[in-house]
Amino acid sequence: MTDATVPNPNEAFQTTNPGQPSRYAKQVCRLSVAETIGQALIWIILSFVTLGFALFFYFYYAQRLALSRTEIVDQTGRIIGKLTCELTFGQVLGHAILWILLTIVTLGLASLIFCQRAYAYVLSQTKVELF
Repeated sequence: MTDATVPNPNEAFQTTNPGQPSRYAKQVCRLSVAETIGQALIWIILSFVTLGFALFFYFYYAQRLALSRTEIVDQTGRIIGKLTCELTFGQVLGHAILWILLTIVTLGLASLIFCQRAYAYVLSQTKVELF
């Protein structure tokens, strides 16, 4: 396959062959500002009550919320699927405890990569459901 035949993901809704339907779709997050503010307020209260330890869990649940409100739409705007995050509390607990311990042992240095690793973990627990 040459570079000329590799589709460019930035040109999401352009057909590669005239007359053929596009193979591309885009993700649309339907997360409202009100939901985001509500979640943030809950996690701020939890972080005070738990002396900051709840913030390790916040990253997982913030990403999970956004992914769970994401739909896949085709070039006509028709919803053709959705993202479903199947992350459970037990999985979050195990992964977060590991990162809490790593952060303590490394005197905070592990926290520099924690957000990216938490996001990657949430993505690995997410399925694409096509209708």
